[in-house]
Amino acid sequence: MAKKLLPKAVLAVNPDVNAFFPQTVTIHVGDTVNFIRGMMPHTIDLPGPSGQDLPFLVTGGPISGVKDPNGNPFWFNGLPTVLLNSAVLTPIGGHTYSGSARVDSGFYEGRGGAPVFPVKFTKVGTFHYLCDVHYNMVGTVVVRAKSQPIPAGKNSRALNDQLLNDIAVAKQVYKEKVPPDTVSVGK
Repeated sequence: MAKKLLPKAVLAVNPDVNAFFPQTVTIHVGDTVNFIRGMMPHTIDLPGPSGQDLPFLVTGGPISGVKDPNGNPFWFNGLPTVLLNSAVLTPIGGHTYSGSARVDSGFYEGRGGAPVFPVKFTKVGTFHYLCDVHYNMVGTVVVRAKSQPIPAGKNSRALNDQLLNDIAVAKQVYKEKVPPDTVSVGK
């Protein structure tokens, strides 16, 4: 990221939100994108032909026989169990992507920030990536032929514009007054 393009206010705040920054990056075929997941619990899922992320939660067999301390059955007996999808935890497909098969970072279970997840793009095209943890968190990698130019600074300018827009939205949300006895879950 070109820090000189970012205003001092952005650098001071260092926003870490549930979005990919930048949402679109343009590279040449054969280049590697180093996905930075930071401290937030994110995955990088390049879904291949399906275009669908891995579900974070899956359902299992029905719940049965669960009773409260008085011996009364709970209302949820008979409903399916809800489980963490174990496929989300494990990396899938390595670090090379052509669009023909899923490449997924898996969920980082270590301490501190997740390590960089490098992916080499070997085919020209437009590829979408997703976070299996956060619904509707998506980004795009545009892969061009080596003979096609990529305007200098295009990725840095896109990052700067996106950060400035998101910070402006965050400032507005921060100013909103929530009535007493109300829980705000965002807009």
